[in-house]
Amino acid sequence: VLFSTTASIKLEGYSFSEGVNLVIGDLELPAESYIVVCGNDTAFANTFGFQADAQWASGALSNGGEQITMLDASGDIVFSISYDDNQPWPENADGDGPSIELCDLDEDFTMAGSWGASNVSTGVLIDGTEIFGSPGSSNNSDCGLNFDISVEVSSNVFTPADITIDIGQTVLW
Repeated sequence: VLFSTTASIKLEGYSFSEGVNLVIGDLELPAESYIVVCGNDTAFANTFGFQADAQWASGALSNGGEQITMLDASGDIVFSISYDDNQPWPENADGDGPSIELCDLDEDFTMAGSWGASNVSTGVLIDGTEIFGSPGSSNNSDCGLNFDISVEVSSNVFTPADITIDIGQTVLW
């Protein structure tokens, strides 16, 4: 989980209401930092060499995609995203080794094109598959955005002025 804020956030009582069952304990997230959550902190530590910040109590994240919703301590939605394992989402992050990573914190994280498959090797093999990801550090900056077309809008002028968008393509406005 990655956040970009200009101030620290007290996460005590924050929870995931969809995806996994997790209520975060006494944890403060410093500005412009991240936390690592996992399903089995012992297995995670044995695999990656450090402890995760939190472990969910039950549930799992589906390789096939699902809705993930995080609530603050008052029960208000902090974010909600529905990811998938089909285009325009990174298809090689569907059990082929890479995790998905948010590429640009300033983009709309609910859009598939804001996510890419990690290309950072963890040095870990699981059942003969090399695992790619960046647990415990910032996402790699070169994971690439998955937009097929980018359109800039400035003073009511679109650049490029004319485009053809095919079914299934994603557009960054």
